[in-house]
Amino acid sequence: LLSSCYGDQGIFCRKDVFWAEGGFPDTVFLEDLEFSRRLRRRCRACVVPAQITTSTRRFRGRGRLRTIVKMQVVKALYRLGTSPERLANFYGSGRESSPC
Repeated sequence: LLSSCYGDQGIFCRKDVFWAEGGFPDTVFLEDLEFSRRLRRRCRACVVPAQITTSTRRFRGRGRLRTIVKMQVVKALYRLGTSPERLANFYGSGRESSPC
């Protein structure tokens, strides 16, 4: 469960590999997880020594531990066959504490 990549981790690959793997699936949630799973069958991931900036909204609004646990539960339920739509409702938008 811990070896999957999310979009906020800066997934990138060559264009030909992206399209050969079908690109991102047309789902409302977890498209990055599904794409990561398909890439893993094709090649081994590597870490590039660079930084990216992403939002900390969920961690600030829900707390670090709660967010991490919820993410792991979502990944497990997805692997057990729960639909991305249902999981999106369970996971929520993460905007509960946003002032905007």
